[in-house]
Amino acid sequence: MKSNNRLELAGWVVEQARKLGATEVAVNVAKSRDIEVNLRDRKLDTLKESAQNSLNLDLLVDGRYSGHSTN
Repeated sequence: MKSNNRLELAGWVVEQARKLGATEVAVNVAKSRDIEVNLRDRKLDTLKESAQNSLNLDLLVDGRYSGHSTN
């Protein structure tokens, strides 16, 4: 997901949360990439790559806090 799309998604999440009654909203949309390299006897043994998109949402609704995340 492009950075601009993550910004648009975060804005949409905040807008929807406020429409549904949240008085405070915090959202974090992130992308991460990991690479794991294992060597055996100075030779490549395994190579693993992973990518992850995640969204974290903190809400204050009617004086109550709620936190949610997905990945």
